[in-house]
Amino acid sequence: MKRFASAATTPAPSVTATPGCTAVTLAWSPTANATSYDVYGVGGGSCTGSTLLANVTTPGYVDAGLANGIQRSYRVVARSA
Repeated sequence: MKRFASAATTPAPSVTATPGCTAVTLAWSPTANATSYDVYGVGGGSCTGSTLLANVTTPGYVDAGLANGIQRSYRVVARSA
C-alpha cells in the first residue's frame, strides 16, 4: 500500500467577502495551528468544481481582475504542517 503525504487540515475559518470594482476582498480570522490557507473559487462562467486561486500564509486575499455582475463563491481551507 502506498502512503501519500498530505497537509493536515484544521477547522474552516469564517470568511467575509467584500465586493469592489472588478475585485472581491476576502477576510478571515487566523485559525489556531494553521500555517497556510488554500483559497478556492467557483463561478464567473464555470459551473463545475472549484479552482485553487492561491495558497496564502496570512489571513486575507484579494481576487482581482473579475467582471462586474458575475456571481462567484469562495471556500478557504486552513492547513497545518
